[in-house]
Amino acid sequence: MTVYLWNFETLQDTYKRHQTHEYCRIQTELAKTIQRINLLLPPGSVVFNVRTGSYIDIMAFTGHTAYPGLPDQQVLDSLRSLNRKAVVLKGEVDWPDYIKRDTNILKLPYQGNGYY
Repeated sequence: MTVYLWNFETLQDTYKRHQTHEYCRIQTELAKTIQRINLLLPPGSVVFNVRTGSYIDIMAFTGHTAYPGLPDQQVLDSLRSLNRKAVVLKGEVDWPDYIKRDTNILKLPYQGNGYY
């Protein structure tokens, strides 16, 4: 059995430090970015090219499925057959030609700047 003993003053101290910490600024920027992205997503969207640590945040706050990598052509064809919209975020590398040419993919310019 594990027993955790917490000192209220220590918890208060930790909370105060995190209020001014860089982490809070980044999380606030992430939340704002996700809100902006969510306004652009059609119903049934599947979002690709999300930063590895943030795809769960996007799923939690938008209700859309999100993945950290780029889709291949087979995945895009599968989504199309299910009437789902593929959305690809800019990311740090250029999109492959099959994504650039596909007019059915919603391409968003959000690069993340380290926030998602």
